[in-house]
Amino acid sequence: FLIHTKGTKVAENSLISLLNEEFSNRYISERNRRICIMRDNEVDTYVQKNKFKPPPPPELIEIVEDEVEIEDTESDEDEMIEIEEESDDEFFMVVENMPEFPGGDLGLMKYIQKNVKYPPIAKQYNITGKVYVSFIVEKSGYVSNVKVVRGVDKNLDAEAVRVVNSLPKYKPGKQRGKPARVMFTIPINFTLS
Repeated sequence: FLIHTKGTKVAENSLISLLNEEFSNRYISERNRRICIMRDNEVDTYVQKNKFKPPPPPELIEIVEDEVEIEDTESDEDEMIEIEEESDDEFFMVVENMPEFPGGDLGLMKYIQKNVKYPPIAKQYNITGKVYVSFIVEKSGYVSNVKVVRGVDKNLDAEAVRVVNSLPKYKPGKQRGKPARVMFTIPINFTLS
């Protein structure tokens, strides 16, 4: 064991006795059990003295050239090359140009705060908490695939989904200059004052 400590001698000795006690019940012989405690100033000295050197290079590298015959095969000219197009199901978590809500993040928070209607049943039973909602900003800028990632209560969850579904159009995100679908996850905090 190599233990780096800033403690006192008393603390170090109690640590050593604790480790010895712990490992005395195991199948580790006294000879194979070593504990080394170093203080801050000793660590620098130890590191400087024991710099690890890379292994030496091999003594001889032999390069062998084999004669290889290349057979003439049919031409690939007639073969069709398939270009993989982006699937409509594909989305990104991060893109070069992230989608922008009108008014930025502050605008998003204000919109949510203004449009959340606390469910009366949740108010009645003093239900509070954070609902995490994920959604995708489409290439068109509209929100889709709204889902509760971590909910609190079915009424609060439903209200969070309703508000996120009502979000106005974003400025779409772009990846490599092309509009891209981007997934977001946001917390909506339900508190009673």
